Amino acid sequence: MTSKLAIFIFCTLIDNLKLHLISGSINSNEGEYTNKVITLWYRPPELLLGETKYGTAVDIWSAGCILAEIILGRPIFTGKTEMDQLKLIFDLMGTPNERSWEGFAELKLIRTGDVTIGKEKRPKLRDKYGARIQPATALSLLEKLLELDPRKRFTASRALHHRYFQLEPIAPDDPKDLGIIDLGGDGTGYHEFQTKKRRREAKLAAKSAEEKASGRGEVLEMQKEAFDRAYRNHLKRGASADRKRGTILQQHPEELSCSWKEFQGQLDRGN
Repeated sequence: MTSKLAIFIFCTLIDNLKLHLISGSINSNEGEYTNKVITLWYRPPELLLGETKYGTAVDIWSAGCILAEIILGRPIFTGKTEMDQLKLIFDLMGTPNERSWEGFAELKLIRTGDVTIGKEKRPKLRDKYGARIQPATALSLLEKLLELDPRKRFTASRALHHRYFQLEPIAPDDPKDLGIIDLGGDGTGYHEFQTKKRRREAKLAAKSAEEKASGRGEVLEMQKEAFDRAYRNHLKRGASADRKRGTILQQHPEELSCSWKEFQGQLDRGN
C-alpha cells in the first residue's frame, strides 16, 4: 500500500508539473542541462552516459528506483561510482544497443569510447526479483519505469493509468491509515548518504570488536566472526531506531494537514 501511494503521489506531481511548465510530450527536451543531477543511486542511464538534453523521463527512472526500494526494503542500484552504477543497471536490466535504444550510439560516453558495452546481457529483473515484487502488476509497472530508452519509458500520465493503481488496495481517505514503511532489519535500506555514514560507523564498531577478540587470543576465524557480528548488529540497531521514529506519524495523525482526497483536490486545482 505504501509503495503504491508513494509512486502515485510522485507521478501525480510530475504529471501536474508537466501540465504547468511544458507543452507537448512529457519527454520533450527543452535545451541543454548538466548531467550531474539526481543522486547517483537514482540517476538514469542516459545521464550516466553523458546526455545533456533531457526531460522529465529522468524523474520517471528515479520513481522506478523508489518503487523498487520501497517494495524490496533496500535500494536496487547501489553503485559506488558512475561506472559501477552503469554496470549494476546493465547487469539487471540488460545491455542496450542501437536496436533497443535508438540514438544510443550517439550518447557522449559511447561516442567517445569512454564506455564500451561488452558481451550482451539479457534482462534479469523478473528472474531475480519476480517472487519478491508483488503483485505482478507492480513488477510490470517497474519494468516500464526502468526502461533504458527514455523515449520508451513510461510518462507520468501513463504510469498513473497503469493497472497497478486500479487494483486493491487503493489509497485511503485518511493518510494516518497508511501505516509505516518497514525498511528491513539489516539497516541497508536507507538513503545513499545515510547508508554511507552508518556503514562507516558499523565498520569502526566491527574493527573494535575484532581487536578485542584478538586481544583475548582468539583464532583468526573467531576474530572475523566477531567483526561480522558487530557490523550486522550496528546496522540492525540503526534500523530499529529509524522504525521507532517512523511511529511518530501514526501516534500524532493530527500533524497531517489534509486528507488524501483534499490532496488530490489541491493537485487538480494546480495548487
